[in-house]
Formats: sequence, C-alpha cells, structure tokens
Amino acid sequence: MEYRKSLDKSGECSKNGKKAEDAFLAIVRGKNYIHDAREATLAEQKQHIDHVFKRSDGREIRVDTKAMKKVSRNDKTFRTDLVWVEFKNIHGYPGWLYGKADFISFERENDFVLVDRKKLSQLCEGLVNKNNKVNSAYDALYNSYTRAGRKDVLSQIKMDDILNNIESFILKKY
Repeated sequence: MEYRKSLDKSGECSKNGKKAEDAFLAIVRGKNYIHDAREATLAEQKQHIDHVFKRSDGREIRVDTKAMKKVSRNDKTFRTDLVWVEFKNIHGYPGWLYGKADFISFERENDFVLVDRKKLSQLCEGLVNKNNKVNSAYDALYNSYTRAGRKDVLSQIKMDDILNNIESFILKKY
C-alpha cells in the first residue's frame, strides 16, 4: 500500500519508499527460514512498521524499511554512506527510531542492512548532538535538523557507524 504524505509534493519519496519496501518483502519471502511475510496494516504503518513475518521458531518480526535517501531533495544522487534518522516526525511525535518495529532495514544499492531498532536508537542518542540545531540538510550530520514548517527532528549518521557498532544482517538484492 503506497502512502503519500501531503508534504511529498512530487510523490518521489513515496514512490522510492514503496519500491524499497516491495524489494525487501520479495527478498524476505524468498528465505526458507521466514514465514507468513506480509505488508503491514494501516494501523501497523502508523506505528512505523512496514512488514511483519515469522521466523522458523514462530517469533513475529516487525520491520520498518528505509529507502535510499539523498542529502537534500534537490540532489541528483542517493547516498548510502549516510543515513537519515528520525527522532520526531513532522507532527512532533516520536519518530521511527522509537516506533514499534523490531528492526530497521536500510536499502543500499545491492542489499539491505537490517539492524535492531532499539540498539540503533541508543546509538543515535549517543552520536547525535540534539542541542546543536542546524538549518541546512547539508549540516545535519550528527546535528539536529528540522525542516521549515515542520516539527520533525532529524539527523544523519554514517552507515559505518551502524555497521561498526551494531550487529547487522545483510540481505542481498540479487
């Protein structure tokens, strides 16, 4: 189910997000140790969950998938060496770092990096200086960034911070 936020004027972010979610779901459905993989319901999506599936041991896993992002919407290329993280959403409520997903999957060109959401939120709390507020997306690395007219609190961290500090699982696209 493709959801388009009203502030996504071109629809590009929604399309990229849906494409990444579909790719992730296709990979997960191809694993013999994962069962009953499905898209999240609308109620689950509001809790920052995109997919739900069961492991072989019956444990339910909830995942929030993040598409590759640009530093700024006007950029031409996606950056997979940097990751946007959301402390608060556009309405000022807790962002996806504090959602109900068990794992976050980050899309890269050839794979997805799957990490524990709670460990990621702890890492981000330690890396990001939320008191240092910046006005440009280009200055958001380890700083607090709020987009004009919104109540979100975002930052960027390096993908290497995740890979070097949190156990991660790599799911190849091909």
